[in-house]
Amino acid sequence: MKGRGRTVSAAIRHEELTLEVLKQFRLVYGAVHRHFRAIENRCGLSGAQAWMLSELAHAPLLSVNELAIRLSVHQSTASELIDKLVRSGYVERTADEVDRRRVRLRLTRRGATLARRLPQPAEGVLPRALGRLPDASLRALHANLERLIAQLQMRQARDARSLIADL
Repeated sequence: MKGRGRTVSAAIRHEELTLEVLKQFRLVYGAVHRHFRAIENRCGLSGAQAWMLSELAHAPLLSVNELAIRLSVHQSTASELIDKLVRSGYVERTADEVDRRRVRLRLTRRGATLARRLPQPAEGVLPRALGRLPDASLRALHANLERLIAQLQMRQARDARSLIADL
């Protein structure tokens, strides 16, 4: 009976631990969601658009592709977001000085003013928190999330290059 009792205890602990980890995911998602809402309420921009403005403030004249890489999103997603920022008067497209066929992006005066007022962290609370983790912790988290993702039946590769708000 001792063996069986330990198995039941272990099962209960595993179920409890599963629920605790689920709560941790909820806390992460809640923090991300609240930060995105704060940005929208304060600036009228999505979190991704705010991150783009911040990136362009720090590195003017990026291409759409370079910006997509910095945000880890698909190029078409970046293009759609840039189109909205251009229509809103925050960003302008300009021809590359060397290769006139290439398009570069830069903030307008209005965009630069807004970029200075963005709630921080402009890149979002999750990228900031991940960036602050020690390498060993980040590697362990990566490995464990890989194991978790492998268990998901409904995972889609394109989700990895999508904005959290769009999922």
